[in-house]
Amino acid sequence: MLAICALLVVQLGCSSNDASVLDEQEREWIIEANSALRQGALLQALSLADSLEAAVPQSLDAQFLRGRIAYELGNLDEAEEMFSSVLEQVSSYPGAHINLGNALFAQRRFREALPHFTAENALREDPRAWHAMSGVYFELGNIDSAMVAAKQSTRVDPSYRPAFVSLASYSSQIGAFEEALVFARMAFDLDSTSTDMLLQLARLENQAGDPGQAARLLTRLISIEPWNYSAVFELGRSYQANKREDLSATAFEHADRLRQQMQPVELLERRVEAAPTDFEGRVELADAYRGQGRLTAALPNYLAAVRLRPNNLDLLSNLGTLYAQLGNGEEALARYRQVLSSNPDHVLTLLNVAVYFLEEGDTVRSTAFLDRAARLEPDHPFIRRIRAALGA
Repeated sequence: MLAICALLVVQLGCSSNDASVLDEQEREWIIEANSALRQGALLQALSLADSLEAAVPQSLDAQFLRGRIAYELGNLDEAEEMFSSVLEQVSSYPGAHINLGNALFAQRRFREALPHFTAENALREDPRAWHAMSGVYFELGNIDSAMVAAKQSTRVDPSYRPAFVSLASYSSQIGAFEEALVFARMAFDLDSTSTDMLLQLARLENQAGDPGQAARLLTRLISIEPWNYSAVFELGRSYQANKREDLSATAFEHADRLRQQMQPVELLERRVEAAPTDFEGRVELADAYRGQGRLTAALPNYLAAVRLRPNNLDLLSNLGTLYAQLGNGEEALARYRQVLSSNPDHVLTLLNVAVYFLEEGDTVRSTAFLDRAARLEPDHPFIRRIRAALGA
């Protein structure tokens, strides 16, 4: 279910039902909020939604933004409430039906989700709405209807890759592996840079195509996701098909070790899925992802934890560092400033800022923040390391 559900996420921008009532600043907030959402800067998007709502009380655009942010944070009840509120006031608000359907789908309330996908399609035929409908039919066990809806999605937009990914999955479910391989290759041709279906395509290549190509795809995937034990196991099958028993045995052994290492993380994933407002679970999962180098996966969990404990300064500082690791320096500095505005003597943040400027090549500012931290906590173990990196 989770793989299909992930394909249903729709990032539709806000579009005020009456744009004439918005001034230039308010329209700019909406544009900036949508940009922040695309970049994963959810706290920035939330701040912009707050500004919009303060300027335009009961703003539908602000409610819609809040719904999208809540969805990204895994707060599905809040997302459902926001999108429902928008639709109660304007039943034709662009994107509200499909986003409400997504929130219901993610809660496995498939029959409730379907009418919203249908309603969105009635307002304007959209490949995403057809694709979302196909996901519902699949979950309800009606694979024929799922195939029909997914194919209609590709007719509306022949470049809509997620529908081809789903068609490959549906065809595999009914044992039509050669047809599934055709769909998977079409999806790959549309975007060969995405990693989301490399494993699926490789499995189909092993079953009905070229095991050598499967091995090449899997080697690429494993270089990006070294923790992916399913990919390592499938690589073993590729080697096996190519009569490389020595390499296949090594791959199978490695896959088994990785599977055991990943079990604690998978338990945390299930814990958070069952209880999205579990603060400790969110932080532990985010830390686990970060420890594996899965920074993009860590981000929404840190953001959800911050939403639950907005005054936790250590957490905000760690979030800033994660943004820095993701290459979003602007958001990193915003989080550091947020902490230091509450507590100018927060040593962890002073050290994080020192490291940030050091990596930016600004040794003057790095030294200034390091000296501030040293005056407060001269024996902190990181101070000596940072001084060494500065050559001081």
